[in-house]
Amino acid sequence: MLLINPDLHPDTQPEVFKPFTYASFPTAIGYLGGYLREKNGAAVELYDEQIDYLSKDKLRSMLAALDAPKLVGLSVLTGTAKRAYEIARWIKEIDPETHIVMGGIHPTAVPDEPFLRTPVDIVVKGEGEATLSEIYATLMSGEDDLSQIKGIAYRSGDQVNHNPARELLDVNDMPPFPYDMFADNIHHYPDFGTIISSRGCPFACSFCSQRIISGRQMRYLSNERVVKKIELLANTYGQTKIFFVDDVFTVNIKRTMALCDDIIAAGLHKKVRFICESRAREICANEERGNALLAKMREANFVSIAYGVETGSERLMETINKSETVQHNIRAIEMTHAAGIAADASLILGLPSETKADRKMSVDVAKRIPLDGARFNIAVPYPGTAFYNTAEAEGRLNIGEDWVNCSNQHYLSNNDLPYTPVGSTANELVLAVFLANLRFTARPEVLFHMLFADSMAGGTVVSVHSKWYKSWKMWKAVFRLLLFLASRSAVILFKGLVLPLFGPKKPTARTPNTNNEIGAPGERDQPAE
Repeated sequence: MLLINPDLHPDTQPEVFKPFTYASFPTAIGYLGGYLREKNGAAVELYDEQIDYLSKDKLRSMLAALDAPKLVGLSVLTGTAKRAYEIARWIKEIDPETHIVMGGIHPTAVPDEPFLRTPVDIVVKGEGEATLSEIYATLMSGEDDLSQIKGIAYRSGDQVNHNPARELLDVNDMPPFPYDMFADNIHHYPDFGTIISSRGCPFACSFCSQRIISGRQMRYLSNERVVKKIELLANTYGQTKIFFVDDVFTVNIKRTMALCDDIIAAGLHKKVRFICESRAREICANEERGNALLAKMREANFVSIAYGVETGSERLMETINKSETVQHNIRAIEMTHAAGIAADASLILGLPSETKADRKMSVDVAKRIPLDGARFNIAVPYPGTAFYNTAEAEGRLNIGEDWVNCSNQHYLSNNDLPYTPVGSTANELVLAVFLANLRFTARPEVLFHMLFADSMAGGTVVSVHSKWYKSWKMWKAVFRLLLFLASRSAVILFKGLVLPLFGPKKPTARTPNTNNEIGAPGERDQPAE
């Protein structure tokens, strides 16, 4: 079987960025491939387009190498939907007998869409490991009755049938993650040392679609299995950085403390550095306990925590249902900094009802707290989210063909945004994000790290290999990128600053907010245990 991780389509992100794009470790196809290998004895090939963009000729040769019955799976995000749909059409054009399965967040949110836009045979809804295992077993046995497989929609003649949902997996019954299946390309992944130690998130942020896959029920991998993963990555694959990419790594403080103790007991804190993501409220709601957690994490050699700050407006924090306040973010980042751990933040501009004043609050918050890095994203109304429903109700959805403009980085090439809040224009929103990111990226220490770090560096947008300056090919790529960015910057500044001077005066958006101060005190709830 062939499992493909599609990359962004060139219409979503220009090809000039390709030599510099950060290859995120493709855990989705990894879990699927490892499960099929363990449970079905399947021979699985994994193909990551972030490393090598597929040509039709390359795809033809790969399909020819598969044994019949041929099965290809595509893991699809909303941002990669256009490219995934294109590959699906190519597959049927090359070999109409090949079975195509699509899964991931996007097909789960809109399971009928792939059947309308591509010749896909099966769509997996929700977690895919056990479901794909049953699909594989059924098709390889020569059967074609899919009616008893939970968690799928499938094509049957001119009809699309939807089967009942599948129960969530017990994560401790899953096979170990198959890092060996990616070992040949280890140098392409700056975050090869990726670990997912839990699934689920108990919160209901309006902009996040992750819960439609893993639910709001937390499921934890045992600390013993987590430690074994770290040992494997450190001792077998020479990893010195471990990225915990759990939705909320610190939501269960007792469990996190115990895991840190196990890491220290195994001596792993002397071998690797750790990075994770957290919510602020879980750190600062009870400061004594939060400081104890941060001290323990520092002892275990956690060197960086990324926080989803989202906005500097208390009103918007309530609007997006974040279940925490701006003040929580400010205090948690101050505590993290004081504990000797770096703090990074991601923020979103362009949320529903957002005003220019709200955007200024977000930039001001990021400037006043001790951040080591900040990234400002364009708000994208992903299907399956409350944000999408709000944008649709407002009549302000502007979804491109096959979701081509639904990427945080699309603004780098085009002002055709999928959503702009009432009272704002796409031009001013693109300008705001551009200037906010420029403010935090165009610093000597950040630029030096991006260009001359010993390993891949530069965050999750643009990165370069170490010693890139020794390659004439990379110098040409850098020159092309700089030309593109200079041209794009001129367009952004012209549309955002000059054009408004000659256009009609835009009415100011009114909001019901009466207390919109930065960091206004909020309720301090106790974090989950």
